[in-house]
Amino acid sequence: MDHHTRIVKPGTVVGFCNPLLDMTVVGNANILKKYDLKNNDAILAGEKQMGIYEEIEKDPNVQYTAGGSGQNSLRFVQWILKKPNSAAFFGAVGEDRYSKILEREAISDGLDVKYQYHSDKSTGTCAVIITNGGKDRSLCANLSASRYYTDDQLEIPENQKIIQNAKLSHLRTVEKIARIAHKRNCLLLFNMSAAYIFETYMYSVMAVLPYVNIMIGSTEKSMFDFRKPKHLPLRISGIRQIWRQSHAR
Repeated sequence: MDHHTRIVKPGTVVGFCNPLLDMTVVGNANILKKYDLKNNDAILAGEKQMGIYEEIEKDPNVQYTAGGSGQNSLRFVQWILKKPNSAAFFGAVGEDRYSKILEREAISDGLDVKYQYHSDKSTGTCAVIITNGGKDRSLCANLSASRYYTDDQLEIPENQKIIQNAKLSHLRTVEKIARIAHKRNCLLLFNMSAAYIFETYMYSVMAVLPYVNIMIGSTEKSMFDFRKPKHLPLRISGIRQIWRQSHAR
């Protein structure tokens, strides 16, 4: 056992995000056109796209993986750290066969998953369509149960212990966790998981940013235009808040 493995403990990295069951298939222009999708795009599923998941399931070569930007990131972290359960993930899922597949795939990758189950919601899914010889990827996400994570799961003693012992927290938009990380002087990583996050949840994003130490995302996801008049109040208030928090550390 090397030094790197010895210093890594269970729950060293903790993540919070929307857990989605990624359903990946090799497709073509026909399926993109049928469901009004584009190459190298990421959208939330509307009424027109809801049938894509059932169609994908019928593909004998469909591949299931534990997805959602946060869970994907932690899978990569877990692969680097190697020691099982080095990364713990929190998120909401349904009580259905999709959540069983999701949990199976996440655990097989070494993650310690702490799902919150909702009996009245279906597990979130994401259709991943690979085209153009593997060069292009189109994502279509149905967030479903993953949108309904509640803070009361964080009050469970077992989960509190995991959060308190973490060395790094990875999140999308969980302000309560951001405050805990700040209080403990724990590094906080924010993943700009999709461009629509900034359009739809900007106020939540701005509430978290003052606590963030590391931000990651693609060029497209970082191109949210704060110069637009409708975003100016957010920019001003956000910069002021970030300045206050950074000087308070």
